[in-house]
Amino acid sequence: MTSSHHHPAVLHAITSCHQLAKSRQHLAHVVQEEALDRAARAATDTRDGLRSQVLGRRHQLGGHADPVAGRIDTTPTGDRAGPMARLADSIDTTIGWLARIVTGGHYDGNLDPLTVIREDLPNLRRPAAAAAHVGRWLVEADDKIRRTLGLLPDHLPVPGNLACPACGLRMLRIVTSAPDSAGWVIVCTNPDCMCSGNRSCRCGMPVQGFGAGHIWDRSTQLVDGLLRQLPRRRVRSGRTVVVDDRGDVEGVAACTSLGYGSAPA
Repeated sequence: MTSSHHHPAVLHAITSCHQLAKSRQHLAHVVQEEALDRAARAATDTRDGLRSQVLGRRHQLGGHADPVAGRIDTTPTGDRAGPMARLADSIDTTIGWLARIVTGGHYDGNLDPLTVIREDLPNLRRPAAAAAHVGRWLVEADDKIRRTLGLLPDHLPVPGNLACPACGLRMLRIVTSAPDSAGWVIVCTNPDCMCSGNRSCRCGMPVQGFGAGHIWDRSTQLVDGLLRQLPRRRVRSGRTVVVDDRGDVEGVAACTSLGYGSAPA
């Protein structure tokens, strides 16, 4: 029996988990910088200065009888969450909610929610239906972070700029969000390229799903062959050297197509 991991909806959801994990890392760094900046600015504020300006005046402004003073937010700037921190909290709340959905309410917050979603989703009774629902929320959260921070998708061009077997357009991209290349997938970025869910579709996905965007993982021979053409990198004498994985003409062509230039002899 074919693994449910191969259903396109499940693959998309797992890939979205990896993408969101990377964008959250960027967001966490920005939140830390924001907190340091706000703390530094808060050091120059004083509560007394916010409550009442007494310099150059005979009587103190504000006080218990002053209705305006009661409306002033006297919390130091560093103690209030900045916009990036609020965004991170919102994303974390959404992901935790999704983890509880996937686990049937058993998620307790002790583990990384994206890891829980990624590992438990394929084991559900109806993984494709659940993945389609959860995946939409994951994509929305990732898009929100990337739009806010100006992050580009974790994409690489396909070696040789091959055309999609389904729509024929040269819009295939390798999604490199997973920390291990074994988890990388190839997707067609044409928004109108969707699986017809039957043998008439020329996509060649191991499991077809009506209305799903085309996605191929490393279980397919074509994808495995393409990913093997990607150059790996190592650092030699303080400079990055691109080394061809295959050591043949196809591998060198892959290096060139990815913009790395020719592999060294």
